[in-house]
Amino acid sequence: MTSVAAHVHAAAWLGDTPVLTTEVDEHLERLRAGPRAALLPVAQSPEGRQLRRWATQVLVTRRLLEVEAAALGHCDAPSAEAIVPDRQAALELGGIVANVLAHSGPARTVFAEVTRSVQASSQEVAAYYARNLDEFPDEAGRPLALESVADHIERSLTASARRRCFVEWLDLRRATLVRLEPGHEHPGDPHQPDATHRH
Repeated sequence: MTSVAAHVHAAAWLGDTPVLTTEVDEHLERLRAGPRAALLPVAQSPEGRQLRRWATQVLVTRRLLEVEAAALGHCDAPSAEAIVPDRQAALELGGIVANVLAHSGPARTVFAEVTRSVQASSQEVAAYYARNLDEFPDEAGRPLALESVADHIERSLTASARRRCFVEWLDLRRATLVRLEPGHEHPGDPHQPDATHRH
């Protein structure tokens, strides 16, 4: 019996399900037709091949999280702004994950479920305050009381901890479920031929 793999051109596999090279092509075509097209590298350049790898990662990550969301059933998705409010949050998540969360409601649903129990403790809040008194000056330049800034610190630490938790969880899921075909490796994989910067 001929294998499924023999009949498809896969960029990657999510379990036994292929993510097709045509899907990557279509994603890249949308990017090249968009408002930032002039900023994108030439397709067959090393940078263009890296963009293709990035696009593959986006599609695979989105597909994986859609499958996970379907298994959860109907859940409300938080807004993109709630999860990726600024550049610092995007940096903590990494560009691929931040992109998927910004554009996929199912992905945000999974984020909310995976990180629901993550909460900064009062000890972590107090420790952060003690280390960063200069962040909380009053009008005279003296540190504000912990009680007046504790809620702000707790929200910030919790949001950051949830992002770390999600990235760790997602890395494990991808390691278990995803297989990438040659030419579609992760852009940061040091073993792929375009990973080394050349002049």
